[in-house]
Amino acid sequence: MSPLKLQFLPENPIEHYADEHLGFGRFITLIEDSIIDAQPPFVFGILGDWGVGKTSILRLLEQRFNDTLNAPDKHDYVVPIWFDLWEYENETDLIYPLLYAIVQCYKETVKNDDKIKNFFKEVRQVAQHAAGLGIDAWLRKVTKPILGQEVDRAKAAKEIDRAKQIALYQEDVVDVLEMWTDNIAIFKKAFMVLLNQFAQDVREMRRLPEDTKLRFVIFVDDLDRCLPETTIKILENIKNYLTVHIKENGQKVAAPCVFVLAINPSVIYKGIQQKYRGAEVDGREYLEKILSYTFYVPEPQVDNIEKFLDSRISTIIVNNADRETYKREIDEFKRIIRDSGFNNPRKLKRILNRYLLFLNQYEKTHDLFALPNVIKLIVIAEYFPDLFQMFLSDSANDA
Repeated sequence: MSPLKLQFLPENPIEHYADEHLGFGRFITLIEDSIIDAQPPFVFGILGDWGVGKTSILRLLEQRFNDTLNAPDKHDYVVPIWFDLWEYENETDLIYPLLYAIVQCYKETVKNDDKIKNFFKEVRQVAQHAAGLGIDAWLRKVTKPILGQEVDRAKAAKEIDRAKQIALYQEDVVDVLEMWTDNIAIFKKAFMVLLNQFAQDVREMRRLPEDTKLRFVIFVDDLDRCLPETTIKILENIKNYLTVHIKENGQKVAAPCVFVLAINPSVIYKGIQQKYRGAEVDGREYLEKILSYTFYVPEPQVDNIEKFLDSRISTIIVNNADRETYKREIDEFKRIIRDSGFNNPRKLKRILNRYLLFLNQYEKTHDLFALPNVIKLIVIAEYFPDLFQMFLSDSANDA
């Protein structure tokens, strides 16, 4: 046998339905319909472990909504806005990078210089009031010595009344609390005005009827790649500031905005443990307070895993002749994977890469190895590294 010519590709999510072989179609349709039917403000969670395909699902949803925007016979329009948190993990404020993502989406969707200039005025209003939210850091400092603890944002309004009644605060602290809560309301109103202006400009540019139902879906990806404490802060910011509900003429009015968050629940649970050390705070209940509804990424079926592997093998092994030459070895790999029940797409890619590199390295002698054992050892090395290290240690001692 000649050496395999292998073409390894970077780890990228699936972005086009032609490349989707894991059978997520019905699942994505369910989420799509739920977003369209949800009453804003609403926060969906797409939950699953690392590598199960959360980013791919978000990207395919984004593609569907982009396709809808170009369909003139649709009555429900959803404008997707992509927000990759991993790029901004070290930012102290979520709002500014989110505004940037909204601006970029506006420019690509509206494509009108005059409207873009006017839209920037609304963006500046939101940014200005977002800066005022930074007063929270000082608020915490001045209230901690008095109360013996930091004031939680959600309790700030109640603390104002409490402060006035029992006179534990100095006058300037009361002023700070009032200014802080007022600024939150102003910020929420400015954020709502911004999105409503965006929606109106889309209607005008695409000549949509005024009664066209139009909303924005903000995809927040890579939450599970952030540090647990950062993830918790981001979730609370979304809940407190961005799922906007304000009162106008005695009526509750919501911004036309739905959030869809890709989350690894175990990261949230770790963040809860770190933030609330010593307190009995249940991670699952905490997440339920943040997320209006959750979807768990389904496990791919056996047939879909085989299609996924076939597609991956066709991409990595460039030459058809090589795939035919190594057909027995490839079929053996698919059989072992099918029997093992492993179905995490990202880890399957890594296992396949290791196996093909093994075949390449031992192209003349791999028949001397029991391929099923080789494949199983690769799986153990990838899924159970501690157990694999024990195996290596025992093998060295035996030698």
